[in-house]
Amino acid sequence: MLTMRSAACGTSGDGPVKDVLGIKQSFVRAALTPFFEIRKMPGLNKESSTSQTPDWMKLLLIENLTAEDLRTDLGHNLPKLNGALFKNEQDVNLFERLAFLTRGCRA
Repeated sequence: MLTMRSAACGTSGDGPVKDVLGIKQSFVRAALTPFFEIRKMPGLNKESSTSQTPDWMKLLLIENLTAEDLRTDLGHNLPKLNGALFKNEQDVNLFERLAFLTRGCRA
């Protein structure tokens, strides 16, 4: 069975994965990177679930974003449409505040 994680790694049980449902491997990888970084953040009321990832990716595709558009350093830029990765508004606000504080420390 092909999973998002195996797609991001470029493998499945049968060998390399080029595209997942017409989505380029580089896009999947670029989208999963910020998802897993956000998931590791301390202090969130509710951790982002993997079921939110496909919904977020659909939004990114609707906006015609590319893998290059998604490559960000969380300390400098917020992931595109990041609100879809959180379960509640408090976590969105916390994430944005932490990103702002981190950005200010690096400037």
